[in-house]
Amino acid sequence: MTGPTPDGTANRFGTQVGERLRRALIAALGPEIGAAATAAALTHALERSHRISSMSAPTPALYRLGIRKSRRRRRRRLRLPEVPPAAAPWIEPALPSVLESLSRKQRVAVILGAGYRWADSEVAALLGIEAAAMPPLLDQVLAQLGSGLGDEAVPGRSVGDQLAAYAEVLDAAAPDLSELTPNADTVATRPPRPPWVAAAAVISALVLVAGLAGLGSRTPTTVPPGEPAISTSRAPVPPLSAELLNPRAITPETFPDRHRYAGPGGVTVHENRFHMLSAAYGDAVANVAYAVSDDGVVWRQGAAQPVLDLAEAPWAPRELDQAVPRSLIVDREGRWQLFFEISWLDRATDEARSSIGRAVASDPEGVWVFDAEPILRPEPGLPWMSRRVVSPAVIATDEGLVMVFVGHGDQEGGAVGLAQSSSGASWQVRPGPVLVAADEWERGGVSSVDLVAAPNGFAMFFAAATPSRRGLAVSRNGLEWARHPANPLLSGADVPRASIYDTEFAPAGPSLLALVETGETGGDREVAVLRFDVDLGVLIDVLVPNS
Repeated sequence: MTGPTPDGTANRFGTQVGERLRRALIAALGPEIGAAATAAALTHALERSHRISSMSAPTPALYRLGIRKSRRRRRRRLRLPEVPPAAAPWIEPALPSVLESLSRKQRVAVILGAGYRWADSEVAALLGIEAAAMPPLLDQVLAQLGSGLGDEAVPGRSVGDQLAAYAEVLDAAAPDLSELTPNADTVATRPPRPPWVAAAAVISALVLVAGLAGLGSRTPTTVPPGEPAISTSRAPVPPLSAELLNPRAITPETFPDRHRYAGPGGVTVHENRFHMLSAAYGDAVANVAYAVSDDGVVWRQGAAQPVLDLAEAPWAPRELDQAVPRSLIVDREGRWQLFFEISWLDRATDEARSSIGRAVASDPEGVWVFDAEPILRPEPGLPWMSRRVVSPAVIATDEGLVMVFVGHGDQEGGAVGLAQSSSGASWQVRPGPVLVAADEWERGGVSSVDLVAAPNGFAMFFAAATPSRRGLAVSRNGLEWARHPANPLLSGADVPRASIYDTEFAPAGPSLLALVETGETGGDREVAVLRFDVDLGVLIDVLVPNS
């Protein structure tokens, strides 16, 4: 196979086209044969890059090529991976066999359309049908799946939700894209991955079972450009497990004026009580509601809501698109500080913009006072955050406040930045990002972050460019970060609803509580609560040893 071409064609196919092609062929042929077909098609593409790069939509052509090149191997019976035991509460174990019984066209349509949430036009182009034919085809196949699965195995879990969770299983059962590009023959002879691989990637409760013991010595990717590499020690990574405690902790019905969305917003623990300023809204795009909890698991309304409207910030554009509360702290003076983002469309450039703001109150139910200007806005002099800044996550330390956030600029996806402040009113931003996307599952960018204090440093949960996956990274100083070797640790398979939107992590004794906004695009959203059992201090000592 030829190497990367000067015009970057290899990189294009290794990231954008390659990943979509991999998923399409795995849906059509199963993980083993689909992976081999992907490798063969990508090899062909790179050897003929001058022709392929001129195509406006190369994925359908390469998909058909992969199907043709797999003919000899298709004599074997199609085998889809079994549902990992720990995922059985969310995925009917019979789903793989019912999918196997479908025609290839039906299976590809439903896995890509309902599982990976491709647009109708994208799936239609791949299958060579009219885009208008996709909705009735998808409805027909979903009904057929529902009939085959029955209605009692997974109560309250739609077939679409199960397919989105099973898509994670499919992703984990096949080799990563980086393993497929060197040589098709190597992949063709590769033995099928054992079932524990799929379970490890999908169910965070099983990520460090005996079969994954070798991951403890894997060196995580270090993040800051130009920084020295961080090598992990050979000490075992401490066990990590997750347990769903409350699938519907916050719902649209939690507040009297029923809202369509319920997100965790900002969460803090103060005087042994959990407090949440929730992104709970319907037609409005900026209302914030208040909820309280004694244990972080069972929540109730804290005050007549909304307690504030982010659209009233003095600097908020008149026609803002969205305003979301992201982080809540109580500082050393006892003031409550809420950090939020506001997004809008710049009419002059027709580009999306966003900045980060702050509001302060003496009590969460009291009067909130906005700063006159954003505390953090895009910086033209820093290309990585020149267009948008989002997802502020703030914690208070003995030295002041620390914030991580996501910047968008010239790079393809979001990158994580670090800022510090003595009081929260003004912030000093580190010139370069401290974490950028590196691993395959991150899909080329970071979309949101959550920050948690540890006895000897910091822990950061971060979402991939597609937000339904969360990984964990740890640091001693906030500048150099080491990823957990079993990332991603949270995905749609861990929650009752398939898609994950916003998250907040809060300490609860020796554990962490994950408050996760789940739901479906265009539908209601709710907050589920999970418990992560992990010793962050030990994890930092293992992944970021003292120099």
